[in-house]
Amino acid sequence: MALSPRAPYPSENKAVVGMRQAKFSSTGTQQFYVTETKVYTGRNAEGTQKDITGSVSLTGGVDDRVRTAFLLDSIVATNGKNATFTWNGNYDTPANAAVLGGSPPWSTCRDVVAHGNVLIVLNTIESVGGSDTKFPTRLRRSDINTRTFEPDITSWIADNRTEIAEMSGDIIGGVDNWDRLFVFKEDGLYTGRIIYDMGNLEYKHEDVVKGFSPVATHSLLARPEFVWGVAKEGAFII
Repeated sequence: MALSPRAPYPSENKAVVGMRQAKFSSTGTQQFYVTETKVYTGRNAEGTQKDITGSVSLTGGVDDRVRTAFLLDSIVATNGKNATFTWNGNYDTPANAAVLGGSPPWSTCRDVVAHGNVLIVLNTIESVGGSDTKFPTRLRRSDINTRTFEPDITSWIADNRTEIAEMSGDIIGGVDNWDRLFVFKEDGLYTGRIIYDMGNLEYKHEDVVKGFSPVATHSLLARPEFVWGVAKEGAFII
């Protein structure tokens, strides 16, 4: 999928800060683009994009890159500054994007990852005593129906959270690969996974790898063969 950094959208001339191509069960392969202030769906050819921003409010800048996950036939997206939002995919008769439902206990997050049949959000800002408070080492997960094991990204239990090495640096972002969650922090890599224990979901901490300093959330990429990203020391591959 190719798109120019500044495409000819109908009502703006803004940089594209995120994109995703996903295959939906009923509508096939769909494309999803986000600029600094708008959300679009489109075809490969430029000039055919449709504005699906709807009530989603985006106030980010060119450096507020959008991260996405695909779960439950929906694209979930965050720019790390505004509310997490979703889109359920149909270019021909597109519905608008919408803020993630279910009243999640955070106002924004730095990254979203589909892992272990749940949605993971990382490095959150949450309301505490009426004030926005940053939790830079926090991992939250959506709930699941423990009888059918169906995920529910609109169900968030307050205690479904964990801190990743709370006394160390901020979470930069994460990826899912090889049935593990790779959480990158300013001081290295922390791996873990969602496990099922007596009908409950738990996050199990596993390995820690130090000696490098990840810096670029948008660089984190998972492929079947490797995980790739950018650190202060340069590009890394795992």
